[in-house]
Amino acid sequence: MEYELEDTQAVHNCLCNHRPLQNVHTDLSLRGRPRRGCPIFLNATHIIRFSGVEEVKEDGVLFKCKPPLNITDVRKKKLKFMVSLYPLELNFDELIKVRLEGRKIINEPINSHDFSYIHTGVNVCDGSSIYLLLVIKSSAGNFRNRQTIRNTWGNVDNYEGVRRVFLLGYNHGVQKQVDIEALEHGDIVQEDFWDHYSNITFKTIMGINWVAQYCPKAKFSFYVDDDVFLILNNLKKLRKSTLRESGLMLGKVFFFSTPFRDKTSKWFVTWEDYPFVNYPNYLAGFAYLMTADVVKRFSLAIPYIQPIPIDDTYLGIVAKKLRIPVKNQYGFAMFHPTWVSFFVPKLSFRKTIAFHRMSSPETMMRTWIEYSGGKLELSSNQILSGLVACVYIDISYELFVKQLNTRSTIRQICGHES
Repeated sequence: MEYELEDTQAVHNCLCNHRPLQNVHTDLSLRGRPRRGCPIFLNATHIIRFSGVEEVKEDGVLFKCKPPLNITDVRKKKLKFMVSLYPLELNFDELIKVRLEGRKIINEPINSHDFSYIHTGVNVCDGSSIYLLLVIKSSAGNFRNRQTIRNTWGNVDNYEGVRRVFLLGYNHGVQKQVDIEALEHGDIVQEDFWDHYSNITFKTIMGINWVAQYCPKAKFSFYVDDDVFLILNNLKKLRKSTLRESGLMLGKVFFFSTPFRDKTSKWFVTWEDYPFVNYPNYLAGFAYLMTADVVKRFSLAIPYIQPIPIDDTYLGIVAKKLRIPVKNQYGFAMFHPTWVSFFVPKLSFRKTIAFHRMSSPETMMRTWIEYSGGKLELSSNQILSGLVACVYIDISYELFVKQLNTRSTIRQICGHES
């Protein structure tokens, strides 16, 4: 099917009606809005573009475009979220099918994620089959958080079929140290967007794209923040009926959430970027599980779904667009940092899968020792090399090593019990 000269401008409007994000390192606001009046073309085989005086024929699939939402006086309308009103409104089942077949989609992406890798961690998924991939979002400067995770719940040497990567953005002030860390551990995945909370959606999209490209055979991917304590054994104990191997998004579901409109909030979203009074149900971003097919579908669909700067709510929107249900699972807990010292001794380690907001690497190490019954699952080389330093538990390193095998709890090691 070909469209002649009189249709060319209308087709161009439909192709180019969304502009890429501007000033992406500091600003997630969308500069362009879809124009009204796009023709409804579906699965065109040829599109004729005019570049100057030359005619260019382009092969591919053009999906129909629907008129955008009129956001005039949107605050007064109090619109509830509707999949059909959130751009782009396409047939995503068909779009994913076309992309899997390797055919070109002529519609221009509205969320192209135009960043480059600095470190790719390409060897993480080499070798044996992978049951679970830990995808850990971390700020570039959080070296101690990452090292503590490597030495505690993220020590993948303790688990068969488990791998680990950390997701980082770019921070010039610490980049040399990050380069050294990446060379030493090989578990750093980093792109060149500015590492700031306002760009957390970029970091999450990077992780999804990386898993789809470099670790597509991992049955499950567990996305987690670097201030979370994770108990992998409890995750693996979930019933097979729960851990089905396709179509699964699992974690702590937020129901009936509403956008923050206070400009001082870290979760602020403008009415222009999100003109609805509620969010669809979504998984809390601190820890959630996805099956390989869901990761793949997300990676293919995200370029055509308008982003917002809150990553977990954005993934909830994507899931809704793809008709993937989010499953609420017991065992995902959230605490304020000042509560951890009170709750940690009272937690049932038999039931907890993940809990959020460990206040420091020291707290995470204390919790790990408590969980381990006072016995760290570390090799002698790791202990002797100083990877577990005295700062973690506020006693001398020598005293810690001496008492490790004679005291059963962290309170005894720290001298709080006789």
